[in-house]
Amino acid sequence: SKKDGSIHRSRCLFFLPFNPYSATQAQDRHTPPHTMTQPNVSTSDETIFLGDYPFCLSGVDQSKLIPIFEKRATMVKELLGETQEEVHVSRMGSSAIPGIPGTPVCDILVEISRFPLSDEEVQKLTVGVGGWEFKGAAPHYKDDQWFFGGEEGVKPGHLGRFVMHVVPKGCEFAVEMRGFVE
Repeated sequence: SKKDGSIHRSRCLFFLPFNPYSATQAQDRHTPPHTMTQPNVSTSDETIFLGDYPFCLSGVDQSKLIPIFEKRATMVKELLGETQEEVHVSRMGSSAIPGIPGTPVCDILVEISRFPLSDEEVQKLTVGVGGWEFKGAAPHYKDDQWFFGGEEGVKPGHLGRFVMHVVPKGCEFAVEMRGFVE
């Protein structure tokens, strides 16, 4: 609770959408989670597939994710650096925390000095080399302009896909998101 007695409710929720293991397997604490199976869920190493979407039980492979993120972060800084005094790009969400279960989609937090983005800046991010799909205001925070994107040819939900959150520098959402990253 806060000093004034009110309770702070975070927007952040980390959860598994279902238990993919049978009750018998779940009771056997000596069975490694990645070896447990359920007939309607396909598995590969420590990844289960929910339809076509991978869910990494031991976290996303950081050695594969980080170079892809760095490429996109550099691109965003170059595109917005001409019109913004400050552009800070970082990772957030489950894929930014080594070892936490989640999808390999990389959530990117972009803090800018002048918010909201101008029409010209949105155009830079969505056309040509940017290639992001502008989704408008995010439903979870009023000052979050949402973009979806990814490397060419990568299916939604897979390594190489991104969700970019563009927010005012130092806003409450950015502070909360950084609190969950190593």
